[in-house]
Amino acid sequence: MANKGITDQELAAQLRKPTGELGKLVAEKMSQNNAFLYQQAFQLMDIQPTDRVLEIGFGHGQFLAQTVELASDGWVAGVDFSEDMILAASYRYATLIEAGKLAIVQGDITAIPYADNTFTKVFALNTIYFIDDPLGALQELYRVLRTGGMGCIGIRTASTMKNHAFTQYGFTCYELPQVEELFLQAGFKAIQHKHQSDEVSPEFDALTVIGFK
Repeated sequence: MANKGITDQELAAQLRKPTGELGKLVAEKMSQNNAFLYQQAFQLMDIQPTDRVLEIGFGHGQFLAQTVELASDGWVAGVDFSEDMILAASYRYATLIEAGKLAIVQGDITAIPYADNTFTKVFALNTIYFIDDPLGALQELYRVLRTGGMGCIGIRTASTMKNHAFTQYGFTCYELPQVEELFLQAGFKAIQHKHQSDEVSPEFDALTVIGFK
């Protein structure tokens, strides 16, 4: 990701929690860079028309509309802890919210603001790096899923993230075995993954891991 005019530390802070006008620009760039990772996750999740889907850490929110389209007869919710991203998504998707197709809620992945057994699919892409309690986050995904539901985490692995200076600031990076272990400890079963080079952002890889409740 280009960081002209911004320090690596400032970039890392904005990637964690986009804020202000700079945050909007960083979030928009993130959505472009993450396109391949999203499509890989959508392929693995195989969202069905009647699914109830939660995305945590949606950032710019570009892919919320695609999620709503896939879950056309279901329901989609988005949770993010950046107030600016919540306001932007609420404005951008006002029609979908008004129609009852989408809910936008401010919250944290370690305390998801939904009841047990609410969703059939829950996913979070490029968020786990910033979480102090990653196991607690996976346990929260598990909690809000219905029996048989699917949790999904998407990341760039440590092997490619280490090549970018901004990851020195507040990032905890992972490889596949560490993510799989978190899924197991949280109670997920039938864990699967897909790992390949990112065709949109070739300086990164794309790892998506899913598991079932």
